[in-house]
Amino acid sequence: MTSVSKNAFELLILNANCKLKEMRKNTLLRRRITFTIIVFTSILICAQTAFSQVNLDSLRVIWNDTSQPDTTRLEAMHDIAWDGYLFSQPDSAYYFAQLQYDFAKSKGLRKQMARALGVQGLSFYLKGDLADAIDYHNRSLTIKEEIGDKKGIAASLSNIGIVYHIQGDYASTIDYYTRSLTIKEEIGDKEGISASLNNIGVIFKALGDYASAMEYYTRSLPINEEIGDKRGISRTLNNIGIIYEEQGDLASALDYYTRSLTIKEEIGDKEGVASSLNNIGIIYHNQGDYTTALDYYTRSLSISEKIGNKKGISISLNHIGGIYKNQGNYTNAIAYSSRALITAQEVGAAIEIREAASALYAAYKSTGKNKQALEMYELYITTSDSIKSEENQKEVIRQKYKYEYDKQAIADSVAYAQVQAVQEAKLEKSKTQQLALIIGVILLLLFLSYMYNRFRITQKQKSIISEQNAELATATELAESANNELQTKSEELEKFNNMMLDREMRIIELKKEANQMAKDNNADLPYPEVSNV
Repeated sequence: MTSVSKNAFELLILNANCKLKEMRKNTLLRRRITFTIIVFTSILICAQTAFSQVNLDSLRVIWNDTSQPDTTRLEAMHDIAWDGYLFSQPDSAYYFAQLQYDFAKSKGLRKQMARALGVQGLSFYLKGDLADAIDYHNRSLTIKEEIGDKKGIAASLSNIGIVYHIQGDYASTIDYYTRSLTIKEEIGDKEGISASLNNIGVIFKALGDYASAMEYYTRSLPINEEIGDKRGISRTLNNIGIIYEEQGDLASALDYYTRSLTIKEEIGDKEGVASSLNNIGIIYHNQGDYTTALDYYTRSLSISEKIGNKKGISISLNHIGGIYKNQGNYTNAIAYSSRALITAQEVGAAIEIREAASALYAAYKSTGKNKQALEMYELYITTSDSIKSEENQKEVIRQKYKYEYDKQAIADSVAYAQVQAVQEAKLEKSKTQQLALIIGVILLLLFLSYMYNRFRITQKQKSIISEQNAELATATELAESANNELQTKSEELEKFNNMMLDREMRIIELKKEANQMAKDNNADLPYPEVSNV
């Protein structure tokens, strides 16, 4: 599809959205416009799918061409699994990644084996199979550590952290995220740095620290834009929208959600589209427009079911159950929330379990089913305590400041090493000058001794007194010259001693400053106290 045609379709969609808002009171007309939007969106997706198919066909040609280098064929297969299927058909992505793994293993190409395992781990994650996801990511990580693939190690650490995040284990999550971020900064991986900043922001958001979350998101977004990472841009825009929603700024939240959805549809990120549809549905839900909210939730549920994303399914079911609960339709509320709970428990999605338990508690209580209500209340409390335990929150904060402190400590140690190198160079130069001065003095003394012996000989040799007197005069002049030189050297030695004294005094002052810094930070003193007396 040409860019002009695509823009025309997007304008039609935009106009349809505007009409939808203007004519919301007319239910029939709204449904017709919504149908039009879906039709146009489907056309765009089909066009993009056709374009992607061409790329997949060319990649398959490379994979099947045995004359191509092994690494080229494996790279093509990786792209088939990742770009072609991972975010739309995770099962297919697993299959193609297995082809990549088997071929790489037969050729002894361990880096490609690790990459294939990573794709398979992500395919399990997208389907909500978190146990297998961690297993495959750990297998991938082990190989990467053995071959020293730092970029790959950082990616595996991030992916494992994501799984722990879904399970509500924030302490483990932040540990893996910060370890990954440290490596990415070390190797200058901008795309990876942005992803890690975004992931850490999500953790702070989950703990209610919106200021820290927004700080990480706003550090991530410019990097995404700089490197043209559309998936990263859409993810960060979505997360910023969540912060605005949590703070009650629904207009800004809807703006960011819509911008994120547009990019996700453009790149064919079905899981991301489902997530954005849910988020937009929440906005209308909070505004009391249940009909529009239910439409977005249902569209999201349909996509998650097609790609087998159980976590996404449980989220949509929870939202739909919540609408029925608000409308007083407790039969449907219990039906959808129960499905949400079962699906969430299958994948260990702690937050979704908590939300389903909360909705079921309210529905059972309203219908007089006290036993079931009590069971759901206990499940809700247990899951909430697990997610927001004090230990997890403290670990997140500790890791945050540990990360910042480690970075500063490294910078300080480098600066200190540079200062030490300069000081040592100066000291070495001073030692050389001192040695040269000592050698000069020794030579001068030897010379004077020689001249003295010569003088004694002249006293005994009366017959040649006039000649010796001339030599003595010459020697005297030389001695005076040497004496002047000695005086000069002595003055230089005195200056050197003064310089060394100043240096020692400076070192004392630096130690005092170091001790003071330690006192200010309630740390042990690195040096013994030096008296000012």
